[in-house]
Amino acid sequence: MFGACSQLWQLVREVVVGSEVMTETIELHAAAIAYYEMNTGVRITNLLSHGPGGELLLSYCFANGIPGVSADKPKPATRELNTQVGKAVEKTIGIIRQMVVDGKL
Repeated sequence: MFGACSQLWQLVREVVVGSEVMTETIELHAAAIAYYEMNTGVRITNLLSHGPGGELLLSYCFANGIPGVSADKPKPATRELNTQVGKAVEKTIGIIRQMVVDGKL
């Protein structure tokens, strides 16, 4: 398991989701938690952990909506949501795995 989350980094960036440009404030707690808060009110939490076999796991959850999904539309089913956000999650996992290899996590 990762050690205590004593380091904190914060940054602000612009992201494009679909055709919408959003400002996102990110709070990173080394080396296990990342909070993303968008100017739309959507919040995303990413949590890094290890499974029973030592495999690296990434859990994520959304609050106040899902990026790219209109609030007035029904929420997508799990499989559809995974398809929509899967590429971003896969990219995040790739970056995290490289950070582990590089000794940064």
